[in-house]
Amino acid sequence: MSSSGIAVDKRRSSDVSEKPFEPPPHEAPLWRKCIAELFGTVLLVGFGTGVVAQVKVDVVGNYLALSIGWACGLVFGILASVRISGAHLNPAVSLALCVSKLMPWRNLLPYIGSQILGAFIGAAITFLCYYQEMEVKDLSNAGVFATYPRPGTNAFNQIVNEMVGTALLTTAIAAVIDSKDKAPANRFHIAGFVGLALLAIGLCFGANTGYAINPARDFGPRLFTALAGWGPQVFTADNYYFWVPIVGPMLGGTIELFGTAVLITLGTGVVAQVKVCGVGNFLCITIGWACGVVFGVLASYRISGAHLNPAVSLALCVSKLMPWRNLLPYIGSQILGAFIGAAITFLCYYQEMEAKDLSNAGVFATYPRPGTNAFNQIVNEIVGTALLTTAIAAVIDSKDKAPANRFHIAGFVGLVVLAIGLCFGANTGYAINPARDFGPRLFTALAGWGSQVFTADNYYFWVPIVGPMLGGTIDIFLKTCRQSSGSSSTVAQSPSGEPPLWKKCFAEMFGTAILLAFGTGVVAQVNVCGLGNYLCIAIGWACGVTFGVLASYRISGAQLNPAVSLALCVCNLMPWRNLVPYVASQVLGAFIGACITFLCYYQDFEVKDLSNAGVFATYPRAGNNAFNSVVNEVVGSALLTAAIAAIGDTKDSAPANRFHVAGFVGLVVLTIGISFGVNTGYAINPARDFGPRLFSAMAGWGSQVFTADNYYFWVPIVGPLMGGTIGMALQRLVLR
Repeated sequence: MSSSGIAVDKRRSSDVSEKPFEPPPHEAPLWRKCIAELFGTVLLVGFGTGVVAQVKVDVVGNYLALSIGWACGLVFGILASVRISGAHLNPAVSLALCVSKLMPWRNLLPYIGSQILGAFIGAAITFLCYYQEMEVKDLSNAGVFATYPRPGTNAFNQIVNEMVGTALLTTAIAAVIDSKDKAPANRFHIAGFVGLALLAIGLCFGANTGYAINPARDFGPRLFTALAGWGPQVFTADNYYFWVPIVGPMLGGTIELFGTAVLITLGTGVVAQVKVCGVGNFLCITIGWACGVVFGVLASYRISGAHLNPAVSLALCVSKLMPWRNLLPYIGSQILGAFIGAAITFLCYYQEMEAKDLSNAGVFATYPRPGTNAFNQIVNEIVGTALLTTAIAAVIDSKDKAPANRFHIAGFVGLVVLAIGLCFGANTGYAINPARDFGPRLFTALAGWGSQVFTADNYYFWVPIVGPMLGGTIDIFLKTCRQSSGSSSTVAQSPSGEPPLWKKCFAEMFGTAILLAFGTGVVAQVNVCGLGNYLCIAIGWACGVTFGVLASYRISGAQLNPAVSLALCVCNLMPWRNLVPYVASQVLGAFIGACITFLCYYQDFEVKDLSNAGVFATYPRAGNNAFNSVVNEVVGSALLTAAIAAIGDTKDSAPANRFHVAGFVGLVVLTIGISFGVNTGYAINPARDFGPRLFSAMAGWGSQVFTADNYYFWVPIVGPLMGGTIGMALQRLVLR
């Protein structure tokens, strides 16, 4: 792979020092690299300006769609060019590589020229698609192509935003391509994670300047608009702003940020953009924090293990996976990194924070939802952090035959933070990390907010410290419980090496509890607290499935669903004697998961009627008859088990590991939810419905949860059992 691209030269450093830029034997010539850069940048800017045109001109989509469009443009631009040129697609990246001696300086101008020309062509393609909407050429639609600042932001604020955004981008690139890691990045890792970095930057630091963070992406389209009828106003507007998205990225591209600072910069940045600037929504906040975790992990994993969280460090010490002498230095570094991250966000949004009061202090530290008491707050933080450390333990499970690399860890830990935010973020802001809260809180106290940040809400500040530290060690207790039947490793295994049935049942119970905690949690947050929307519900359930699978896959196969267990028995893939124990364990796990959600939101359930019983069990849409309901459950469950059979196909040359199974089964649940969820709430799992329904009956809702809608409760039991068997049988017939 060429040393002049994102995939850096992996030759020994001594070789590089003797002959710094000797091309590999099969390296592409410079002219071909330039064509690849041009083509990749065309895709980037074509996608990017296209989504801006659709959102701003046709008013189809929103800011999240805009951020996703630019990210996808970068993903496919990289895939189209990384093998040939390294897929810089950005003069700031090319300059940073030259400064780092990873690309010869003689290549810099040809690369930049190709990138600008590619951006020009990409803008022209978008113009051809939307030219009828651009008959009037003024600054109201010139922003489809180039970036312009938000009214009221000064030049210093603008340049800081571009520098910070580009520094985060190049930091992410450096972390992804780290050639010293034992899991080197391939083109899919590079494209996916760098695209994700751009999405995160857009969600966190896009409001003030439009996040060019790429001189070619801005200058090429700006030049196109000047020639296409907009004239010189595109250069003179906003006090000749055009120089900012050139100079800022070129400066920022040579700066790198690390670990907890990356996490907090992205996390507090997205909160500032949504709450202070009014750009985005709660889903954007959860995605921003998740991306912060992803790139914080990637930036520090090889060196420190990427704890980034005192609760994680403490849990590792308790587990004897880290020496106790390292605990205080780690925690001190994490708090300092969080402090620095908060300071970076403040520099980017300081103009919006002239009035320093509790209305904007929540950009940095967490504060409770009005009306929640201390017990509710501490339970939320304990549950959230316990889910986090449980997911981390499941991801890094060293006994599994598919060990996790840095990309698995970064991606899945980021995903669990997204899920926790969607499911348990309303009451406390889901700090789930003492450093993430205390470092920024200390910064605000010193930056002008004063002691009120500590005294507010009855000295709430101790909750996001103590709660996570307690919650982070719960997984240790659960591990002890799982191993309590004996100290010898032979106790946990049958003569064949397969785990005994009791251990499989415990794993099924544990995985289903995680599934239901996330799933019912997100429904409570959306329907009871009013935070989020239906897409959040679908994502929350999908994440619950993903982490339920990861938590139990190695032991029990992670069925988590009586319909799946029955289908496996019918297809002779599981002995019938295991069916009843599995189903009972799944129902018990679902009952426990519903109980966890109730504890987190019990203050919102003082009135117990059918208006909030749907947090736990499913109920049909008004007017939906029994036949339609059964058909929906049969179809949804058939699609689920057919997908499971396809994913688990053992005859394929690329067998699925636990990450494939968890990720793709979660994805199919998301798809079923957004496709077939409205009529019945897509139970598609008898345990998922019956366990929480039984809990709600015992917790105060009474028998109405069974008698409602003409005794509807039988539909999400019978429908999935029928559909699950049909789907798996048909898929296995196809794959035979």
